[in-house]
Amino acid sequence: MQIVCHNLALIGLLPIISNVVYIVFMNIKDVIKFKYLIIFTMTMWLVYDIYIMSYTSAVFDLGTMIANIIAVIQIKRNKGEEK
Repeated sequence: MQIVCHNLALIGLLPIISNVVYIVFMNIKDVIKFKYLIIFTMTMWLVYDIYIMSYTSAVFDLGTMIANIIAVIQIKRNKGEEK
């Protein structure tokens, strides 16, 4: 329905693409790859939210991305210490 009713051209498809990508790959068992998936999908949402001027949503998208980037760094650092 959104494909027919929106007037945002291709940028309006970013939420749909983001959700489909997330649904397809959400069964990833590797924690780091899952974090990268979240970062990737949140990036699409961030671009969309900024475009439609939903700055509150954009702030939360950015917060989610930063939290996941920090988590990836911590996981990689902890794996390095274990070896």
